[in-house]
Amino acid sequence: MLHRNLSSPSRLFTLLSLLMIALMVTGTGITLSGFLHQAIIERESLIIRDYVQALAAQENDIEPARRFAPLTRLADAVRLKLYDKSGEVVWSDDTRFIGTQAKRNREFQAAAAGDIGVVFYTEKELPGEAGDPNAMPVVEFYMPIRIARVGAPPIDAVLALYRSARPLNFQIRRAIVLQWLVITLGGVLLYVALFALFRSVLRRQQRAESALSRLSSEHEQIVQMEKLSAVGQLVGEIAHQINDPLVGVMNLAQLAEREADDPVRTREILCEIQQAGSHCRGFVQRMLEFNRLSHFERQPVDLRQLVEGTVALFRQSTPGNPQVRLELPETAPVTADPVLLRHALFNLLTNARHAGGAEAPIHVQLDEREKYWSLSVSDQGPGIDEAHREQLFTPFFTTREGGVGLGLSVVRHILALHGGTVEVHNLAGGGACFTLDIPGETEPANA
Repeated sequence: MLHRNLSSPSRLFTLLSLLMIALMVTGTGITLSGFLHQAIIERESLIIRDYVQALAAQENDIEPARRFAPLTRLADAVRLKLYDKSGEVVWSDDTRFIGTQAKRNREFQAAAAGDIGVVFYTEKELPGEAGDPNAMPVVEFYMPIRIARVGAPPIDAVLALYRSARPLNFQIRRAIVLQWLVITLGGVLLYVALFALFRSVLRRQQRAESALSRLSSEHEQIVQMEKLSAVGQLVGEIAHQINDPLVGVMNLAQLAEREADDPVRTREILCEIQQAGSHCRGFVQRMLEFNRLSHFERQPVDLRQLVEGTVALFRQSTPGNPQVRLELPETAPVTADPVLLRHALFNLLTNARHAGGAEAPIHVQLDEREKYWSLSVSDQGPGIDEAHREQLFTPFFTTREGGVGLGLSVVRHILALHGGTVEVHNLAGGGACFTLDIPGETEPANA
């Protein structure tokens, strides 16, 4: 399995790396080949120049044939020519060339200026010697010399030395072949090292992906188990909330059957049965309302107007017309579901009234914080018990007698739909503060 998984990436890596290494080796080889060729020629030129200048610097009146005779004994030496400053051959080991002009004018001018001129003949014969069976490829070295004389000023001239190109070409080819072998071997070693590193990294990546996939699968199983556990807990709470009134209804029905001869007592029992049924119906309606909270319709909303309208409705519908202090900005535009936000705020106001009592005022404040609007509802009650803080937003958890325990869980669910959060903390002077952080222009969360 691992081999099959590695095959495709390995093939792609092989093609790309071989292509890059081949380009690198080719470019390096071509560059170094030219450099080696030039370096070998320059080295030969410098050696010959030093030797020739040493012969020319001897102060004597020996004729050129004897002065430069040692050059003819050099290995692979073919011919010597001595030029004056005008480019005319004044002496040569072959008298046929005496009096002729230099044909390689550029190289001659370079030597006359003090540099060394080198010419490689690629032809299979010497220039002007067609048909010579002894003709061979040569290399021409043009070297500036100063011939010293006894009792007379030195003479500036240019000496041309013709040498067979075969040994020099063989040396150059050998150096270039060796250079190509070294570069190719280096490229192969580089590829092997990179491929080994690539396979090691790829295997580690695949092991990590396999482990991540396994962890993801296990995480999904855990999440599913948690969902099932939450559903089971929810069903248990619902059954508990409905079972108690139903048991009471059954007991009252049995009591009414025994008291059938007393109409007044029977009517009292039937009234209690009706109250218990109303309690069950109210609980079921609350559950249906909780389920409808997933219906989300986003639209532009001014939070200031929404808060003012919700507070007015809360005061009119709550006995005692509770006091609510407002601190609101001039405008607070958001994109949200006004029905759900109004429902969340109404729940917080209801909880604040129960916590602080009918006479204690409720404080509502709206502030802008970066990209969020913070809507705070504060009461003057006893605050949040630390032992209950973790369970505060759990469905059906309540510390209030007669409460169902769905209000705060509904608030958190509404904020999650809006991509916001709800936080709670105790106030220093007493009481609790619930803060809703509502995004200004964000998309609804995938709750």
